[in-house]
Amino acid sequence: MISQLASCSSNQPNSDHETISDGVAKEKQILSEDDAEVLVYNELTDEEQERFTVDYMKEEGTTYLIRIHEAVNGEIKVRAYYTVDFQTEKVEMIKSIE
Repeated sequence: MISQLASCSSNQPNSDHETISDGVAKEKQILSEDDAEVLVYNELTDEEQERFTVDYMKEEGTTYLIRIHEAVNGEIKVRAYYTVDFQTEKVEMIKSIE
């Protein structure tokens, strides 16, 4: 499994820290919300990893909804939405906003 990541904007995952999400996921034997953020973060280019923030939004069925966003003039601008299936770890971009 991938390690913890909380809102990764230019930050690399920190494998030394387990969150509540990680603990719950471990009990259920599924991918955690934090791990889903890491999978999406890893889909981004180096430039995108520096520019954007990756945030878990909600759970729908067996998937987590993850958004990619940046701050522009003090406002949050969402750039894309991804789903991550917490059973299969499949990552899919569902909407890109440019």
